[in-house]
Amino acid sequence: SIPFVPFRLIPRWKYALPFRLIPCWKRLTLPHPDHVEIILEDTGPGIPAEWRYKVFEPFFTTKGAERGHLGMGLSMAQDTVARHGGLIDVDPDIRDGCRVRVQLPARRTGSAT
Repeated sequence: SIPFVPFRLIPRWKYALPFRLIPCWKRLTLPHPDHVEIILEDTGPGIPAEWRYKVFEPFFTTKGAERGHLGMGLSMAQDTVARHGGLIDVDPDIRDGCRVRVQLPARRTGSAT
């Protein structure tokens, strides 16, 4: 279910911008000894600081259900990441655009699970 996470994050960008502009976005994967970090970043208008945690709440949407947005995408992504022992967060330090960090524990080879 981990491949589900980027698919819940990436499409959000096309709805976040006025006039349906698609911002420039990039993905970076960083291996660490104990986890893998996936960074998704765009050049859109960003997420207001007061929404940093709220965007992960079920049914939070700025577009409304009448436009087919139920506000479940980021909540479901967070749930999936958490079930795998990871973290997902909106980076508060970026000023232009939005950066979402996903951290997942590294699978240890040879360990019994």
